[in-house]
Amino acid sequence: MVRLLTRAATAGLLLPLLLLPAPGRAAVTPEVHVDSQARQGQFNTITGSLRFRCAAGLVAEVRLTWSQAGFTSPEAPGRPASCTGGWQRQAWASYEGFDPGPAVVRARLLLTDAQGTPRGGAVQTKQVYARPAAKVVLPRTALLRPRGVVRVVVRARCDRPWVLAGFHVAATQGQRTASRSPGLRCDGVEHDVTVWLKPAAGRFRAGWLDVSAEVTLLDAVHQDPVAQARASRSVRVVVP
Repeated sequence: MVRLLTRAATAGLLLPLLLLPAPGRAAVTPEVHVDSQARQGQFNTITGSLRFRCAAGLVAEVRLTWSQAGFTSPEAPGRPASCTGGWQRQAWASYEGFDPGPAVVRARLLLTDAQGTPRGGAVQTKQVYARPAAKVVLPRTALLRPRGVVRVVVRARCDRPWVLAGFHVAATQGQRTASRSPGLRCDGVEHDVTVWLKPAAGRFRAGWLDVSAEVTLLDAVHQDPVAQARASRSVRVVVP
């Protein structure tokens, strides 16, 4: 009898331990997080990425909705992915009709088991900023060099994977005009591009100079126009 009571007591102590998760297999709380930085895509779309995690053995699907300027897209179905217990990344692209700038993304993580039974999920609604595929910034001042040449430093950027179709810088001062087409790498980095402008006739002088710049991008596959960035301003030409 004592032996039976001892066994029962031992079993009673072991039962809670058997119900605990095995070491290294702690419960995973499902989560989904949208990255706040997005980018301008092709054909008036925006692109970005998100990360999610869920318990191993489940199947995940992230469905997305985009909102901008009073318009909300239908919810887009996601592609199923096997949960691993760790974080996983997914890229996304909106439907057509979205521009660079602020937008709101709603991500809904749906989980099912191997039999297709729903197993909960997670939701996040987040404001993102889709940066333009190209950018150009003109300086406030330029330097007057010998023989009436003006040195202008233009800050410009174009993102991967787009192809540069043209980068054009022009200047006008009275009847005198000049233009150049410098190169630019589409690597997502803002570059300081030095441009030397000399009018076809006459010379530039110290004072005010009207400067404009434009970057045009093409799609790498179909060579379709993707985006443009323009800037213009009056720049003060100074003597060093």
